[in-house]
Amino acid sequence: MLYLIIRPLARVFLFVFFRKIYLFGKENIPKSGPVILASNHPNAFVEACIYAVIQPRPVHFLTRADVFKSPIANRILRSLNMLPIYRFKDGYSSLKNNEATFNSCYEILGKGGVVIIFSEASCVSEKRLRPLQRGTARLAISALESQSLDNVSVVPIGVNYAKLAGIRGEVMINIGTPLNAKDYRKRYEAEPNQTLKEFTHDLEECLKPMVIHFDNKEVERKAEYLLDEAVCEYKSSFWPPVENNQNLFKNLKSMVDRWNENSEIILGDLRLKNYIYQPYVSEVKYSTLGDEKWLNGIFLVAMFPIFLVGFLINLPPYYLAKYIAYNKVKNIEFHLSVRMSVMMIGSCIWGMIMWFLLRAYFSFWVSTLIVIGSFLLGYFAIFYKEQWSAFRYDT
Repeated sequence: MLYLIIRPLARVFLFVFFRKIYLFGKENIPKSGPVILASNHPNAFVEACIYAVIQPRPVHFLTRADVFKSPIANRILRSLNMLPIYRFKDGYSSLKNNEATFNSCYEILGKGGVVIIFSEASCVSEKRLRPLQRGTARLAISALESQSLDNVSVVPIGVNYAKLAGIRGEVMINIGTPLNAKDYRKRYEAEPNQTLKEFTHDLEECLKPMVIHFDNKEVERKAEYLLDEAVCEYKSSFWPPVENNQNLFKNLKSMVDRWNENSEIILGDLRLKNYIYQPYVSEVKYSTLGDEKWLNGIFLVAMFPIFLVGFLINLPPYYLAKYIAYNKVKNIEFHLSVRMSVMMIGSCIWGMIMWFLLRAYFSFWVSTLIVIGSFLLGYFAIFYKEQWSAFRYDT
């Protein structure tokens, strides 16, 4: 039930948090039958939200077990279609609990459902594809056997963030051609370990061209500035929020591949010698209104009162989310996820508070329309701030 409520809210807030979602290959996700979405994992639960809303079928997520410890958290997370997966760091004795989780996954797939698994088996905020674990292959083949299925489609998905922890950046999602678990069944019966290794290797080879990958961590940190410049030169449009193309991804990946071949291009660049890595900043340096500076100036002056109203009305949930993310979250991997979650919940609570206050003076529908209008003004305030950022940068 909670999943059905949160899903449309997540769709709205994804469009708020990201300037543009580039989605390529959506047609590769089967519209029916058992499916495993196998992805890299740089940003906590943000990927899960994205995959839940880019296709119409309900999905179930495999999630690190330590967040299920509280009875309340356990109940909420399970109502969001999340299933706990135990790791060695959770204690060797707890690994036996994975049997129940895998059985649940087999049942979901047996009914033709969709399961999301992050095949790296860890979340690290970096532009890199880490070695895949065998859990994805094992889940797919075991589901075939336990549920007597003809096939399980394993769909590789590569997700790439222009800024790993900053809001209003671009996210690029590439969805590849599915691997068919049935193709590995006979080999698995004869050589299970070798087949799992081959299946995992094939999946990794599918993901490699879909993920921006730095071989060198130092190069990644230094090159962030140049990637920002490339994103700004591309000039993503403000609308629509989702586009079906790979152009920005191809531009960035070709740059990174060239730097991997010759790291001195970055390490020897004097402009980058004192550059400080800024994973939270995603500042717009171009105007989506056009290149005429005088036109942008007129827009900023004329629209300032509207911006101010939208900004002030939406200030409480916005800054509450920002404060908690910056001051209470230690790991960068959870920064964007926490900020998005707090802002989503906070905005809902703030909207209800406004609605009840308005009901003292207005009718049900008038109060509702004012609240909706207030949030639309907040979205306009985001657009205005981006135009101001571009105007200031040009100046």
